Amino acid sequence: MPLTAKLRRNWGSEMKNFCAAIAVLTAALATPASAREITEPDWTHKPSIEAVQDLFPPIPLALGLRGYAELSCEVAATGVLHDCEVPIERPVGLGFGSAAFSLADRFRMSPRARNGTPVVGGTVRIPIRFELPPPVPRPALPHPT
Repeated sequence: MPLTAKLRRNWGSEMKNFCAAIAVLTAALATPASAREITEPDWTHKPSIEAVQDLFPPIPLALGLRGYAELSCEVAATGVLHDCEVPIERPVGLGFGSAAFSLADRFRMSPRARNGTPVVGGTVRIPIRFELPPPVPRPALPHPT
């Protein structure tokens, strides 16, 4: 049997398989990463700006670079975060991810999110921006007279 005849004969079943695969992929993409992702956390404790600045990685600080990291953590019934990961760090490899990870134990949530859903077993994503501290003003030099 010529190849074109085989293709025509199998075309219908191949198209059904292809359409089924597309439907599965579309459903997967439309579903959030976690069905229990907490999008409206009610924080009872958060780290201060000073705590974030104290953990600013030294090399980017010396180079004048800002950074960003995102924590992804599971939430216990008490609102304590655990099993944290850093899925995003920019720039990569300069210590912003480690600094963000060090802040995880300073976050606490209410047992219920703002929308009323319980937080136990859910996942929360926390964006953390590392901004450079404002420059320290230098004293003016005396003007020669």
